Amino acid sequence: NQLRKSAALIVDAFAQFKRENPAADVKLHFHTSVSEKGMGWDFPKLMTYYGVNPQDVLFTYVCKTCGAWHVAPYAGEDLKCPYCGTDKSMITVNIVHGVSSQEMKQVYGIADAAFSVMTSGGQELTACQSMLCELPLACTNYSCGEDYCLNPDVFTLGWTPYHEAGTNFIKATTKTDDIKRFMLKVWRMPPREVKEWGKRSRQWAEKTFSIETIGAQWEAL
Repeated sequence: NQLRKSAALIVDAFAQFKRENPAADVKLHFHTSVSEKGMGWDFPKLMTYYGVNPQDVLFTYVCKTCGAWHVAPYAGEDLKCPYCGTDKSMITVNIVHGVSSQEMKQVYGIADAAFSVMTSGGQELTACQSMLCELPLACTNYSCGEDYCLNPDVFTLGWTPYHEAGTNFIKATTKTDDIKRFMLKVWRMPPREVKEWGKRSRQWAEKTFSIETIGAQWEAL
């Protein structure tokens, strides 16, 4: 849960999408820690501010004791684990307690598509991993996102610049209209076409980020 990952813009776009398409049975899923809102996003407050039904926003919960996990609407932290019965053990995932690398493909498998919406980034594993799990990706076309947006199958999200206080770095504010357009496109697209889109994404990610491709770049230095 970091401020550079533009969760507020995604929630805003989702709220607009739901208002304009009230019949859409669509959920938004965040794989992040809600309890880290002191240094990140306050998701309950965002949902209230933008008028989003809390039942439409899902989070990944994991047990600190047994490691079991599930996806559900936010219900607080330190809940009783429904799997092992341990009190105050179920939390939203964080960098200490999360879903195993082997099971992350199942988390991605819940989704129909993925977002990488950020002010800037280094490589963004979520973008790469979601494509490897055959999900269509929408990505901010700035910083590391420029590499992804070279792929015509990546939905390009436009942005406007701002200067970050303190660092004076140039950062990106992603356009919410573009995020909403991606949601609409995936929602309207026949499932077969979404799957074909995802398969092309995986092929590109496998080739672009393979050991052979990246290794050759390092060897050429």
